[in-house]
Amino acid sequence: MPPKGLVGWGRAAGAGAAAADIHSPVSGMVAEVSRALEEKLESINHSAERQGWICKLKNFRADDLEPLMTEDEYAAFTTH
Repeated sequence: MPPKGLVGWGRAAGAGAAAADIHSPVSGMVAEVSRALEEKLESINHSAERQGWICKLKNFRADDLEPLMTEDEYAAFTTH
């Protein structure tokens, strides 16, 4: 899991014992990390928005979210 602190767009946050770094699409501060995910890693594939979230960010710029897909856009993109 990423440590609390600054993450940046295009920069990897150290994921500790995870198999890969975590890349954030926005810059901000990691305010909270999911301890539940450490216990049940597979939940990221089945319930990423609810049980499988990685971390919560604060102090990010709202306009950094503009180029990202909405939930509906992502669902349409992944079903084709």
